[in-house]
Amino acid sequence: MGYSFLDILNRVLDRSGVSSSDTTTLPKVKRGIQTAYEKVIASKQWGWLQNEETLNLSSIYETGTATFTNGSKAVTGASTVWTASHVGWLIKMTGYEEVYKVAGRTSNTAITLEQVFNGTTTSAATYILYQPVYSLAADFDDLLNADEAFWPYYPNPVSVDRMRQLYNQYPTTTGKARHYTLLGFDSDGYRKVMVWPIPDENYNLRYDYKQIVPTLQFDGQEPLIPNSWRLPLLVEGGLAEVYDILGDARLQLQAQKFN
Repeated sequence: MGYSFLDILNRVLDRSGVSSSDTTTLPKVKRGIQTAYEKVIASKQWGWLQNEETLNLSSIYETGTATFTNGSKAVTGASTVWTASHVGWLIKMTGYEEVYKVAGRTSNTAITLEQVFNGTTTSAATYILYQPVYSLAADFDDLLNADEAFWPYYPNPVSVDRMRQLYNQYPTTTGKARHYTLLGFDSDGYRKVMVWPIPDENYNLRYDYKQIVPTLQFDGQEPLIPNSWRLPLLVEGGLAEVYDILGDARLQLQAQKFN
């Protein structure tokens, strides 16, 4: 175990002479430590903020046939093995341009669309079921190098509009990832990425990224900064920020120590 937020806070309180029972000043002291933490983080590309993760891409699924009914969200399969993992994927009937999102699955041969099917009722239709969007790591903040972010295939970054164009122009193209774009967040708050073309098999992409820096707010919480640096950086820096917030005359001397 390393130095926690509480360890740092107690040292700043002791050095500044602020009482832990001073409910007016205590939040300002905590804010000062957080400000110092953010300044350290922003000062350079720290190696300890970098992380690596694997993105598991799923192959296109097109086994069996499917029956689509005009005005209905229900799709019935024949010789299909649709699983719970297919919920959230996109499905496209062969010969029909519109793409639908799978909202639910009740059996190997029954799924529900997010919207009603607008095409002509078709039985035993061929189709493709695929996943173009994936969630990134929970602590993902940003890619370290956009042009070489995902390896070993190194897809090129493109805009959201360009990604839409690719899927509109080449909706059934499969292969290894050639392009990607970062999107918003999923229901769990994780950043999303969209890849093109549709994966032709299950394979992995590795990616290097900068971690999100969580706010220091819990007593036992440990900063991402290496343990040996926590006291000199966050105590001295925290004191400088606290003196600034409080208008303390010791600010100038303390700021010199921190800088």
